[in-house]
Amino acid sequence: AFAYYGSGFQFKKKKVFAFTADGGGDGSAASLWLCQNSKMRLLSKTPVYTSIAYLYLYTTYYLGLKPVEDEYKVMGLAPYASKNKIPEVLESLKKFIDIDPKTLIFTSPINTNVFHEYLPRIYSRKRFDVIAGAIQRLAEERVTRWVSLALNKYKINTIVTAGGFFANVKVNQKIAQLALV
Repeated sequence: AFAYYGSGFQFKKKKVFAFTADGGGDGSAASLWLCQNSKMRLLSKTPVYTSIAYLYLYTTYYLGLKPVEDEYKVMGLAPYASKNKIPEVLESLKKFIDIDPKTLIFTSPINTNVFHEYLPRIYSRKRFDVIAGAIQRLAEERVTRWVSLALNKYKINTIVTAGGFFANVKVNQKIAQLALV
């Protein structure tokens, strides 16, 4: 509601998507809303136990930084990673989060609240910048896929975003570069 009503789009009679993503601020990890004429309708809601934000949060912690505060440092470190080393770590991470194209809900084979238990195996003997690069790339790929799937399914191209996860400037940049937005 904050993103939609704060945008001014409610006065323009057009359909707008509101995407939310965070650790679980409203009891969910992500949601998609169809907004028009000051009304909002929930289209999908990702449960808090399949949160892409938790993957990023626990990676922040693994790197020795403060979760829910220092994620911007992980994002800022990501471009320094050697591009040819990221794919190996990224492939391991991709197994933990995806999007169901029909329901537009994030899915995971595990409860992402316990993702930290898998980190020593995934990140063992990996450089800190490669870890940052891999989690950032995962965030960008999964969230732009989520947005693209929704835009293609509903043929709407105006969006607003809310939630702590969207403080990730690089994710927002990737979304803004989508041809459908």
